[in-house]
Amino acid sequence: SLESCSIPDGVTEIAGQAFLGCTVLATVDLPDALTEIGFGAFEACASLAQIEIPAGVTHIRSSAFANCSGLTSIDLAPGNTRYSSSDGVLFDDGGRNLLQCPGARSGTYQVPDGVRTIGSAAFSGCANLTEVLLPASVTRIESYAFFGCGGLQSITIPRGTQTIENYAYAGCRGLTDLVIPSGVQTITYGSFDNCSGIETVSLPASLNFTSSLFRGWVSLQDFTVESGSPLFSSIDGVLFDPSGTELKRFPAGRTGHYNVPAGTVRIDHEAFENCAGLENITLPESLQSIGSLAFNNCRGLTSVSIPAGVNLIEGTPFYGCTSLASINIDPENPNYAISPDGVLFDKSMTRLVQYPLARPGGYAIPDGVTLPFDGMFAGAPNLTWVEVPPSITIIPNDTFNGCTSLTKVTFPPTLVDIGQRSFAGTAVGHITIPADVFCIGAYTFSDCANLRGLIFLGDVPFLDYEDEEEWIGGVAPDYATYFLADRSGFFSPSWETLPAVEIENGDGPPVAWLLSHGLRGDADLSSSTNGDGVSLLLAYAFGLDPKVNQIDRLPKAKSVDGALELSFFGNSPGIDYQAEASSDLLNWSSEGVTLTDPDADGMRRAILSSVGTSHRRYMRLRVRKRDQR
Repeated sequence: SLESCSIPDGVTEIAGQAFLGCTVLATVDLPDALTEIGFGAFEACASLAQIEIPAGVTHIRSSAFANCSGLTSIDLAPGNTRYSSSDGVLFDDGGRNLLQCPGARSGTYQVPDGVRTIGSAAFSGCANLTEVLLPASVTRIESYAFFGCGGLQSITIPRGTQTIENYAYAGCRGLTDLVIPSGVQTITYGSFDNCSGIETVSLPASLNFTSSLFRGWVSLQDFTVESGSPLFSSIDGVLFDPSGTELKRFPAGRTGHYNVPAGTVRIDHEAFENCAGLENITLPESLQSIGSLAFNNCRGLTSVSIPAGVNLIEGTPFYGCTSLASINIDPENPNYAISPDGVLFDKSMTRLVQYPLARPGGYAIPDGVTLPFDGMFAGAPNLTWVEVPPSITIIPNDTFNGCTSLTKVTFPPTLVDIGQRSFAGTAVGHITIPADVFCIGAYTFSDCANLRGLIFLGDVPFLDYEDEEEWIGGVAPDYATYFLADRSGFFSPSWETLPAVEIENGDGPPVAWLLSHGLRGDADLSSSTNGDGVSLLLAYAFGLDPKVNQIDRLPKAKSVDGALELSFFGNSPGIDYQAEASSDLLNWSSEGVTLTDPDADGMRRAILSSVGTSHRRYMRLRVRKRDQR
């Protein structure tokens, strides 16, 4: 709410980010004694229109006035010999370094001849600039120099420029054609990130280092490469290495089908990233390796066939391919195989390589399998349930992140670690956390709008998140944490700012069942929710729906070949089942009664043989919680 500020006389330094984000600050009076303005001191002060730098200031750190979108002029008091101002633009070093262009500058700006360096964040946030003309004297463009100049439609990079630093032109969405001139040697990380309007790019032979140059170029149609490049070549507008055997980058704006040329041996890391319009791809028999995230976010890709010669598939190559329903592999491939349900594994079937994200229904991960990479199921839109086997002791980061249809997860008792964001954005209603889990990562259960309960069977795990982060959030209004009475570190009625309920030992499975049927996890098991007289304990024991009248659904004895027989579901965890017989309804005994073990569906039979006709015989079932005395 600070609108104006007059800094007292005697102040010699304004600390870094002192006024960062003071969006309504319109006027500032700086004292004559001031000598230093720190890094980002007035950054993002959107209402600041004008500033005058006192004569004694000898140090202005980078980004001091970056992203001040209302700033029209940066002026200097008479007598300042360290800096200069020309047409409201701030320079230092005798005019050789351009430090800051006011954020409100619009249209075309001609950088004066003689400027050698465009300083860090010098034009950052100048959203209304459409063109910046750089003189031939410029040799260096520093980090964030033109960051977020969304209106910039044209840039001219001088031939003498050797280095373009981190994020220098990131977010310049208005650029359509990019020519990097001969002489540029180094383009560092993110220099042109998210320049989403670029359709063509020309790369010089002088370029000898580039890092993540093409991220977010979703409109790109063609690469052009100057002959003699030590890094690249272009085949039909697609970027390859100089030998033409490694596909480095496919233009993300192209659509339809693409045949990877014969002779290609490798598809590089992120080579087809964000190619949303790519629908089909044919991989050549010469192909030997596929890099990690090679087809990241190719949302239109529906199927892929992997040739016999592929011997290396790096981490999650089809991450974000939410339409990928079918992965095929040449049966002669000695390194990889497809499971009967269409999932890609290594040949031993112990290392999951790629789950087809569009595959419908649930998935029981086979025992013996490991998950070697982060995000192996992330974004699968049709995945509804998952069973995790005992061989998986760690859930990697982002494993099920964004699986919006995932409603049920079953963990093994061997699980010890649940990674960051691993269930964020899912539709799970409840999850039982095994006793040996000792670590849960940041944002693991964020944005889980249907989550009504976590049931902890062990002591409090280490919650691996920072103060500004969270491990859980965006849950259902009636969410509660449930914990066993003899476990340490939990508190009731509140733990980690959310409701918490202490439950009896052995009550974990019934609580999970109650939550799955829309009831509170601490509901009284002896009660009946719908007035039919059938207790919640009986409904749980026999696998019944507690919301439906169950009188006619309870097990009933029938005569089979002279014997009494009861058939019922009898496999609910934590429940003891006992079958007894009586001739007078007063004295009951299990003698003479056979109770079978549960079959594959959990069904059991209680059999009382040789009932005879000389006297009446009765049979009953008793159920109780296993820890009940």
